Amino acid sequence: AITTFHSQNWTSSIGLAVEEEWRPWTIDGCRRMAGYTVKYEGDFEFLTIRGAGHMVPTYKPEASFVFLESWLKGTEYPRYDADCTEPSARGTK
Repeated sequence: AITTFHSQNWTSSIGLAVEEEWRPWTIDGCRRMAGYTVKYEGDFEFLTIRGAGHMVPTYKPEASFVFLESWLKGTEYPRYDADCTEPSARGTK
């Protein structure tokens, strides 16, 4: 099995400069944590989906959808906002 730890080590070893350090991303653009992401030069990102294991769509369908939708549209993964009191429209789907 390839663990997140091994994947992170490989990703950081390829030598790309980090453009944005690790940050949480959410399902709703508010506080519903989905995982973490780090952005490298060349439009390369490493993203985790918290608690998903190898069966991401089965165990974390909402996070899977938001990840795939954002990736396909080329938009930023929704950010965590500690001051948020109302999720974005995305969170109501």
